[in-house]
Amino acid sequence: MRVSTFAAIKRVFQLSKQSLNKLPRLTTLPGIYTMDEIRRSKRYILVPTQSAVSAYRAEHAETGPTQYMIGLLDN
Repeated sequence: MRVSTFAAIKRVFQLSKQSLNKLPRLTTLPGIYTMDEIRRSKRYILVPTQSAVSAYRAEHAETGPTQYMIGLLDN
């Protein structure tokens, strides 16, 4: 499952508040989760990208987001 941050979804897709509130969310926990032992101190709200794309299509008459928009989610 591909996920993006809630902030990126909000910035790139510019969905309505109602659509944003309906998206499933997962909040990460701070901690050390890699062998590099790099501490992550921030919490991130993650959203399944497919759910965001479906919400975008529902708001824009079944027109999907462009590949450029999807690429912006990786930044």
